Amino acid sequence: TKLATRFVSDTPPQALVDRMTKTYLKSHGDIRQVLRTMFRSPEFWSRDAYRAKLKTPLEFVASSLRATGAEIDNTAALTGSLDRLGMPLYGVQQPNGYSLKGDPWLGAESLLARLNFALALTSNRIPGVRVTLPSNGAQDSSQLEAQLERSLMDGRVSDHTHETIVSEMEAPPPTPASATAKVAGAHPGGLFAPANQTGSAANITATAAGLLLGSPDFQRR
Repeated sequence: TKLATRFVSDTPPQALVDRMTKTYLKSHGDIRQVLRTMFRSPEFWSRDAYRAKLKTPLEFVASSLRATGAEIDNTAALTGSLDRLGMPLYGVQQPNGYSLKGDPWLGAESLLARLNFALALTSNRIPGVRVTLPSNGAQDSSQLEAQLERSLMDGRVSDHTHETIVSEMEAPPPTPASATAKVAGAHPGGLFAPANQTGSAANITATAAGLLLGSPDFQRR
């Protein structure tokens, strides 16, 4: 059940669990064969299983760094980010560890913290981490968003997410405090350094990229 919960969904189909259990018993506990049964199952490849899992904070941070091609010189701030996101490294004793399900990470405060991390990452406000986003050669907000979607998510973004972010990009800019209240003013001694005073085009690109990483599409796997 734990393997199916980890890889398929928080509530994996009982038929799949039963087949995996049968393989486990028949193979005398050979996990490779159990995984083979799962990976070859129709349930694993079903539409219901696509992006059915909410990323843990660790998965979210790691995938954000990977998607942006971040250059990391110091991991201290990233470790602190995981603390703030509610998943300190080695913060739960084994053998149980952190929950494999999404419920612990679904609260509004947790999701806001993820968005704040994403905005800080894309605007280069995390000490020891540097991100270089695609140059803004787009003609309008929709083209810029599509460019970022291809770069960060291989273009796999829902129409709703695309339209929502484009709408935010074209709206009057919010005050810095309202956009990044939880990440501002926490350096030194905290997680994030002050935002760089860069050009408006770079700021728009960074904000759009941060909103994309904070979107429901990126939160799921």
